[in-house]
Amino acid sequence: MGTKGHQIVALIAEAHFDAGTREKLKAILPKNSTLAKASVWPDEVRKALPQMNPLHYVDVPNGSSSYDQERDCPQRNCIVEAISWYLTVLKSNDSPLAEKQLARNYLVHLVGDLHQPLHVGFLDDVGGTKTNVTFEGRVQNLHALWDEGILATEKGSAQAMAKQIDDECSADDRTARQTGTPRSGPTSRWH
Repeated sequence: MGTKGHQIVALIAEAHFDAGTREKLKAILPKNSTLAKASVWPDEVRKALPQMNPLHYVDVPNGSSSYDQERDCPQRNCIVEAISWYLTVLKSNDSPLAEKQLARNYLVHLVGDLHQPLHVGFLDDVGGTKTNVTFEGRVQNLHALWDEGILATEKGSAQAMAKQIDDECSADDRTARQTGTPRSGPTSRWH
């Protein structure tokens, strides 16, 4: 997911934080920073921290319909395990501030990545990076199309798009998403 997509995810999430969560977030955000800014940091430092790259995805064997930690991420170095770990860090009263800040940045980023369909895939599809497609007259790989290409055709700032998407989401659909219940069908043009 590209910068704008990550910012949209963070803005929508932040709009639904309760007062307690807002206060906890405020305590670990640097002055004049936002969750939207934090959400793009892991991609900004990716080249400097290549050891963190596996945290952005998980691969499962062809034909598999579920994730199995022992099979798919035995070293716990993948997106699913990273999200679990970073949640633990954020919940801990013993985690140092710098560790909580790193966990916050990665957690908001990885939740966005997890919802881009090519961050969880089969071993041989390489996240769609080997599949070229043409969209709006531009040739790009399928992963790049999902990360930024589709969203680039939409006009408006991340803030405006987040508000529009959030406004189009019904209360029932929002509750279902927050509880992890799959929805029965699309509720807006953003699906």
